[in-house]
Amino acid sequence: MSANPAIALQFANRHPAAAARVLERLPLEEAATFFDDLSATRAAPILAEMPVPVAAASLTGMGTDHAAA
Repeated sequence: MSANPAIALQFANRHPAAAARVLERLPLEEAATFFDDLSATRAAPILAEMPVPVAAASLTGMGTDHAAA
């Protein structure tokens, strides 16, 4: 079964803590890909719910400007 990006984004926006729990269990490349599709405003609440090392690792896959935002 493939993921529906629109549903995943809606879920993440409404439930950032739950989305963080799901994303931190994914391979780093998949989590980084998910965050690449989010604005910094939408990514920040999810990243804030993650353990710091996992959030930092997720940022390493982003472009510099996107991660800095």
